[in-house]
Amino acid sequence: MKDLRARSNILLVFLAVAALLGCQSLNATKPASQQNSAELTSAVSHLEFGSVVIGYKQTLANEIVNNSNSAVTLTAARVDQPDFSLSAKQLPLTLAPGETAALTVNYQPKAHGTSTGTVTLADASTTSSTSFSVSGTATSAGKLSVAPSTISFGTVGVGQNQKVSASVTNTGGSDVTITQASISGNGFSLSGLTLPITLHPSSSVPFTVVFAPASGGPVNGSISLVGSVAVVTKKGKGHRTPVTTDTVSTTQTVPCSGTGMMTGQLNMAEFESVYFDFNANFEFDSIPLNDGCTTSILSAGFSTPIVQLP
Repeated sequence: MKDLRARSNILLVFLAVAALLGCQSLNATKPASQQNSAELTSAVSHLEFGSVVIGYKQTLANEIVNNSNSAVTLTAARVDQPDFSLSAKQLPLTLAPGETAALTVNYQPKAHGTSTGTVTLADASTTSSTSFSVSGTATSAGKLSVAPSTISFGTVGVGQNQKVSASVTNTGGSDVTITQASISGNGFSLSGLTLPITLHPSSSVPFTVVFAPASGGPVNGSISLVGSVAVVTKKGKGHRTPVTTDTVSTTQTVPCSGTGMMTGQLNMAEFESVYFDFNANFEFDSIPLNDGCTTSILSAGFSTPIVQLP
């Protein structure tokens, strides 16, 4: 009886050892790539694109790493949000153990709002997949707006000056940096803007326009503000992504006008009417003006003036 039990125990041990060796043998026949459940991984788990102006594109890169002990073939890469697209080498792509490959993701929004998506990667040797998330916010381009939109000084005496306060506001959705400010027209000048100056969305800065005519007569001019609009207001935190900002140029123009008047000069625009009476006798009369000056005016006999004052 004891011999039978001993033989049974020996048989059980033998079967257990055989089963263990058999399982190891079967497992050894599988490719090493199938023994890893996470062969492909991404260098970063999330790509943040920040704010991008509608119609423009920002590109960030992520790296795909083969963490297994054997070659892995990347067969598919896709993103589930239409504002994002992938730029990668032609698939399938085989990566040696420890090798990396760049996967470029583009964000080009078509409408306002925040977009989120998922990039999914798959390889041929396993049924599992690797993914990372992406997000970005679409906004409108920055825009300069000047108030008042036109600047008129009216009549200003020669040797005097008149000031008008104005402001420039960024009414768009991305930053605008004013790099140049100039004004044309004799007698006009601009002050109060220290350049370059960056206006964030909804922010503004005041400035002053001065008209100091050097001679009589009407003067027309214009203010010109030149700036750069950021189409990517902040770079995302992509792997090995350089910190740069893409910009486009913008110009805002504001018309200016004024009239210089010499001392002792009649401003005919202030008279209600002017008429001639050719049936009267004419003579010159003197009328007093400001600053103790006088001027001559032609008048008709019989107290009929050529110029009828208001």
